[in-house]
Amino acid sequence: MSVTYATTEELAAMQEQLTSNLSVVWILLNSINIMLMQTGFAMLEAGAVHRKHIKSILSKNLMDCAIGTLAWWGFGYSIFTMSNEFATNKTESFAGFFLMFAFAVTCGTIASGAVVGRLRFPTYMILAFFIIGCLYPLIAGWVWSEKGFLYGRYTDVAGGVVVHGVGGVCAFVAAALIGPRNDRFDGLGTGDVVVVPSPGNSPPLQVLGALLLFCAWFSFNGVSAGLGDAEGLNAASRAMVTTLLASSAAACVGLILVRSITGYYDLGVTFNCLLAGLVSVTGNCSLIDTWAAVLIGAISAPVFIWSDRFILYKLHVDDPISASALHGVVGIYGGLCTGVFHRTEGVIHGHGDLLLVQLWGTLLIVVVSGVSVFVVLQVLRLFSPKRKLTVSAEAQLLGMDFYYHDRDIIENLTAARIREFNVRKQAMARALALSEKTSSSHSDGTASQAASSLSADVVVGDMDFEAKKPVFSLLHKKSGV
Repeated sequence: MSVTYATTEELAAMQEQLTSNLSVVWILLNSINIMLMQTGFAMLEAGAVHRKHIKSILSKNLMDCAIGTLAWWGFGYSIFTMSNEFATNKTESFAGFFLMFAFAVTCGTIASGAVVGRLRFPTYMILAFFIIGCLYPLIAGWVWSEKGFLYGRYTDVAGGVVVHGVGGVCAFVAAALIGPRNDRFDGLGTGDVVVVPSPGNSPPLQVLGALLLFCAWFSFNGVSAGLGDAEGLNAASRAMVTTLLASSAAACVGLILVRSITGYYDLGVTFNCLLAGLVSVTGNCSLIDTWAAVLIGAISAPVFIWSDRFILYKLHVDDPISASALHGVVGIYGGLCTGVFHRTEGVIHGHGDLLLVQLWGTLLIVVVSGVSVFVVLQVLRLFSPKRKLTVSAEAQLLGMDFYYHDRDIIENLTAARIREFNVRKQAMARALALSEKTSSSHSDGTASQAASSLSADVVVGDMDFEAKKPVFSLLHKKSGV
């Protein structure tokens, strides 16, 4: 029996084919993991909003994927590749299509939580369609497509700026343009603005969402760093380790920082700092040393905390899930860190050219993203009822779920009752703020007593609110929605 041996050329071809097949499998498996980030965002946002908006926010996250798929298939991927090969069935790059769609829908869904509780549902659908199908593929094509004018110049490994920075800027512009929820600020437009607390409804859901994002992020960064060959897998391994180190450092610093400032531990700030660490190294995960990952992640915690407070308390922009600071500000910070901590071309090694490119490239991306969303929303305003992007005050009080979904409402609960309840809650917030200001100079405790009295009244009202849950009633008026 004769034995046939493969030639060197045949062996090389077989090895190349095997590497190609492994790369496709690597891309597909990681793309599936990245799609699980949608579950993470959905759980995080559902736990962070008032229970009267839960179905609305979950519907937005669900429809991001559905409407985003059609936008990406129709023209988004063609814009990204700057060709029409996929749309005309002249290519079989389905793995690349799937991976980049997972990135696109991640960018689009970031804005969903920032506008919860007031933006009209159809308006949000159009905005998500635009971000996923037009804005993201345009900017991603500039940076990652071989035909893009920033390709090979601007460095963003996994989308710290291209995905998260763009999504965060869109969230900020949308939240600022449509204005806050009616019950978020007291005294807005005056010199004495009080931020009314807006706690989430489920810390377990928030933590579940954060941990799902944490796990999926390793695929997000890993698959971007390298493909299925030996060199690519080594780069992916480095990316995953730096991702782990940065997020861990950020969570630890955030926990300690908040404890030292406020005197207590804040679960929400801690898991947001964990996510901030992930965002901060997304653009440079395979290009930095481990010590740099720890440093970048550690600094991302105060960057997030202070920018989030500035946006809320100084700019008075209502962003319930802090997407503007978490993805926008921290994403930009991470993009600049690439120019500083790059293993060979960073400022720490005596090179400044990359940092300059990162500066003007990031500025360009931020400006284009912000202006585009601003223009789209202004156009949508022209076609909105009463030229308003938001739902009516009544709809905000009763909840988006009631108006846009199954109208599940508490018996005898009217807009007037909820409005009265919120007035009393705001009065309590003012009394508590007054108590803090006067506690050092007044010993009689009058303000504190007033605050306590108001607090007790609100608790009683809230208990009465809960007692009427079992029976449903429909309001006959659907004003302005």
